[in-house]
Amino acid sequence: MSPTATCAPFGGDLLTRHARFASGKQVMYSDLLNVYEAASLVRPEPLKTAAREDTEMLAELHKNTPEETREQRVTLGLWLRSLREEQGLSQRDLADILSLDYYTFISQLENGRGKIPTHRYVEWANALGQNPQDFVRMLLKHYEPMTYRILFEDEAS
Repeated sequence: MSPTATCAPFGGDLLTRHARFASGKQVMYSDLLNVYEAASLVRPEPLKTAAREDTEMLAELHKNTPEETREQRVTLGLWLRSLREEQGLSQRDLADILSLDYYTFISQLENGRGKIPTHRYVEWANALGQNPQDFVRMLLKHYEPMTYRILFEDEAS
């Protein structure tokens, strides 16, 4: 018995106001508030499934330290620089191709700072002469190593 769109309040201030349910039963709003407040204090524990526990354990095992994350980004930056140089492009040339306002963004990425925005992955892959799927897979490996392991670990085995 919960108040829904079918209940109709009438008369008095909040403490004496009543609600009439579709069944015709009248209840004081103050009683409803007490029930609601009591119900909102009870929070059931989320159910732990074996899969959820495995995922949480895996996440704990593979958490990267800030140093590891930085190392991943630097490695990726070196790879991006090699792709750019293979195409015979300067940082400014690549920035122009990608319509970037500042070529220094390329420098930041190549030095392990920053991230290529996800909505620009295909543009970057094309500018660097890469298959977009392979390019994104390499980005994912360095930007999100845990996600990469979950998606591609079995393929490597």
